[in-house]
Amino acid sequence: MNLNDTIFMFLCTLLVWLMTPGLSLFYGGLVQSKNALNTVMQSMAAIVLVTFVWVTVGFTISFGEGSLWFGNWEYTFLNHVGFATQEDISPHIPLALFMLFQMMFCTIAISILSGSIAEKMKFIPYLLFVVIWTALVYSPVAHWVWGGGWINKLGVLDFAGGTVVHITSGVSGLVLAIMIGKGNKHSESTPHNLIITLIGGIFVWIGWYGFNVGSAFTFDQIAMLAFTNTVISASAGAIGWLILEYIFKKTTSLLGLLLGALAG
Repeated sequence: MNLNDTIFMFLCTLLVWLMTPGLSLFYGGLVQSKNALNTVMQSMAAIVLVTFVWVTVGFTISFGEGSLWFGNWEYTFLNHVGFATQEDISPHIPLALFMLFQMMFCTIAISILSGSIAEKMKFIPYLLFVVIWTALVYSPVAHWVWGGGWINKLGVLDFAGGTVVHITSGVSGLVLAIMIGKGNKHSESTPHNLIITLIGGIFVWIGWYGFNVGSAFTFDQIAMLAFTNTVISASAGAIGWLILEYIFKKTTSLLGLLLGALAG
């Protein structure tokens, strides 16, 4: 075990954890005030439920040795997951820390997805969806890409979740939004509290450094390059959004700046 890399990944894991409370505030400020609490609860509940599913079956489905489609059950209930390194997937850090970092990715994926059904889905059905989606959608896709599955065998490189996190949550969110349909007639109203959205956006922005940099799993030149690219791309995204917003709306906004930065 490399102590420096372990401390580095511990800090990155904490930063990624902050993204979920950040997204809950970000979404909570965008919706109507009467729906703000439910929207915040949807993202925060993801932390609890994803943790339960991940430590029971999610991690072993994702990273257990098995077929090209699913991992085996060697890590069920975190069996064999301890403080030793695992040469195949975590050569520099404890396997338990690797498991936690990957769990944060799953948590942020479901939080991103929840934005597509804000003000549209009741809380209890949403909780059931989180459990099913984590076990049957996210975990198998994570195995395909990162756990030695069929996409990995094709030579596909997903450094920081472009496929596993963003495509999976994006496509799932689109399908879910289509299935649920449009919200009420007020669902496109002006955000009720942009200050809350700003605070949440800052948390997500900061957390994204841990998300991208930590994907190197070691403190090296690749990690520094990821940090540099994240700083530049966030700024470029914000500038691009503000320019387009001014072209089409003849004005700029704080929300536009935040959306552009996070998109970048």
